[in-house]
Amino acid sequence: MQHVQPSILHWVAAQPQIASVAIFFAGALLAFQGFRFYRAALTLTAFALGWIGASIAAPMLGYPSEIIPFAVGAVAAGAALAFMVPAIPFVCGGLWAGLGFWLAEQCGFLATATLISAGLGGILGVLFAWLCPRATTLVLTALQGSALMIIGFAGAADLIMPSVASTFRAWALDQGLLTPLLMGMLFTAAYSVQASQTRGQIIVGAQRSVEDAI
Repeated sequence: MQHVQPSILHWVAAQPQIASVAIFFAGALLAFQGFRFYRAALTLTAFALGWIGASIAAPMLGYPSEIIPFAVGAVAAGAALAFMVPAIPFVCGGLWAGLGFWLAEQCGFLATATLISAGLGGILGVLFAWLCPRATTLVLTALQGSALMIIGFAGAADLIMPSVASTFRAWALDQGLLTPLLMGMLFTAAYSVQASQTRGQIIVGAQRSVEDAI
C-alpha cells in the first residue's frame, strides 16, 4: 500500500509509546473478547468511518476540515448507538470497503482498480451483515482488534525491542503482503477464540433452558 499504511505507521511512530501500548492492549481485548463490547465497538467504528469520510470530502467541498469531520463522526456514532440494528450493515459495508481499498493498494493495483475493490468490498460487507448477522459481531470485532494490535505493536515495540520495531516498519513498507498476512493470522486466531466462547455460552444457555423446562 502506497498511502494509507505508511501514514498509519508514521503516525503511530510519532505518538507517545504509552499510547501505542494502550492501542495494542485495546486491540487484544477487542480481538479476543469483542463480542462483549460489540455496541461500543460499533459506535466507535461508526465515528471513525464518519470522521474519515468527512475528512476526505470536506476539503473537496470547501468546508473546514477541522470541525466538519468531528461533527460528522459524532452524528454517525449517535445514529449507530440509537439505531444499532439498521446501522450494522452500513458500518460493516464501510469497514469492508476500507479493507478492500487497503488490500488493493497493498497488491499494487492502479487507482481505478483500487476504487473498484473498495466498492466490491463495501457491497460484500453489507451482504454479509444482512445474511450472517450473528457472525458479523465476531468478524467485525476480530478484524478491528487485529488491526489495532498490529498498529499498537508497531509503536510499542520500541520500548523493549527497538530494532525489531524498526525492522517491522521497514518490512511493512517494503513488502506489500506482509501486513495482510500477519493480520490474517491474528484475525483467524481471534475469530476462533470468540467463536468457541460464544458457542459455549449458547450451549450453557440451552442446557439451562432444558433444566428449567424439566
